[in-house]
Amino acid sequence: CLSVFLFCVSSNIDSLMVGLSYGLRKVHIRFKASLLAAAISFVGTYLSMLLGKGLLQALPAGLSNLIGGVIMILMGITGLLQKEKPIAKAVTLREAFLLGVMLTANNAGLGIGGGITGLPPLQSALGSFFLSLLFLYAGNKIGQTSLPPLFEAFAGPAAAILMILLGAFEIFV
Repeated sequence: CLSVFLFCVSSNIDSLMVGLSYGLRKVHIRFKASLLAAAISFVGTYLSMLLGKGLLQALPAGLSNLIGGVIMILMGITGLLQKEKPIAKAVTLREAFLLGVMLTANNAGLGIGGGITGLPPLQSALGSFFLSLLFLYAGNKIGQTSLPPLFEAFAGPAAAILMILLGAFEIFV
């Protein structure tokens, strides 16, 4: 489903940026660290989507997509306005745990919005898990090349615009 795909991509651009930031510093993100961060993000995304799905049951039919879409649009606008935060210089399992918590916090609002609009929680969270792993790895590898400034300049705004588009899609389609 297009909505699930857009949700997964937009909720994981942060993972790409994290991987890119570490790659720029020539810091290798081990698979265990990526797996831990993605697993924590999966759990948080899934739980936030279940919360949103619960809210869906309490809302009148057409109102749920409107509220969920507005939440996603607001998350996207917030993403366009927020500044980048500095990232740690090394990735330990402890830091990977904190990274997973940070990624979960970023995904919570989007997860609630996705749940309210009726996106399937398990499929969305699993897709988010796999894209988080992929984006952490890809960002880390890309960060070690000469392409990063291009990605770094556009990835954050692209994620925010995807969230806005997904929100509009849920409202109007």
